[in-house]
Amino acid sequence: MQIRAFILLEFVFGILILGIISIVCAKLLLHFKQKEIFAQNFTQQNIQIQNTLLQITNILAEARNTQVKNNSLSFLKDNLEHQILIKQQRILLDEVVLLDSVEEFLVEMLHTNLLLKICMSRICLEKVVLQYGD
Repeated sequence: MQIRAFILLEFVFGILILGIISIVCAKLLLHFKQKEIFAQNFTQQNIQIQNTLLQITNILAEARNTQVKNNSLSFLKDNLEHQILIKQQRILLDEVVLLDSVEEFLVEMLHTNLLLKICMSRICLEKVVLQYGD
């Protein structure tokens, strides 16, 4: 009878130890998954900002009479006036959304060139757009 009780006690402790190990493993897997999701979101935001900066750079490559007013960018292209600005956390080109969930959009003149800065929740990127005379 004592041997059966001892075997039952060993069985209960074995299940308890396996339960503790499985809880620790589950917490580790959850932690790694959270890190992976954070890295994916960071990378996605980085790519979105880079794409927006490249779009603006390509648009400005053919622009004339570039002017910075109230943290917005006005320019002429194809004899039409265009404007890039931030409104309600969106960067807009003539009321068309280029990027959403923007926390900061900064446009500054650096001599004849432009400095563009875009910030989202975890990342800020800057780009200097070279202007070769208007």
